[in-house]
Amino acid sequence: MIVVDNFLPDNDWVHFNNKDNWKFRHKNTWVDINHDPEYFYEGLSRMIWNFFDPGHSKWCAGYEYWTNILSKSVQMGWHQDKDEALYKLNGDIVVPIMGSVLYAEHDNLEGGYLELEGKEIERIAPIPNRLVIFNAAEFHRVSDITQGTRRVFACNLWNRKLIDAS
Repeated sequence: MIVVDNFLPDNDWVHFNNKDNWKFRHKNTWVDINHDPEYFYEGLSRMIWNFFDPGHSKWCAGYEYWTNILSKSVQMGWHQDKDEALYKLNGDIVVPIMGSVLYAEHDNLEGGYLELEGKEIERIAPIPNRLVIFNAAEFHRVSDITQGTRRVFACNLWNRKLIDAS
């Protein structure tokens, strides 16, 4: 696991937290590795994985990204990231190479830790502008949120194209 505080430079951080970006949850979106980024989130995906491995474009197929907006009424239990369409189709579990979350600003957030299953549960605090890169194939969850709203940009790195990716 890699944890980086103050990941985004100031100008990108301001754009990332623009209220228009957080009016609703962005659905899972596929970006092919050979696609030149057109949108902020596409460029952010590339920025994250270039940080992880500057040579990743030689061996990966692309990125899957989305945003999550969680609160007391919307929680996220134990799960592993996988090709959801393939799993629904035939029960096969195919997982990404790695996963990441980048925390946005939040107001009065209590709870909302990223928890990773292992011999002991590892807890990572949801600090704004903190990037966490982790093995998303392992079971993880978000701890109960008792106050506020937790906003994250999530992005997985894949070595194969998702079956329903356009």
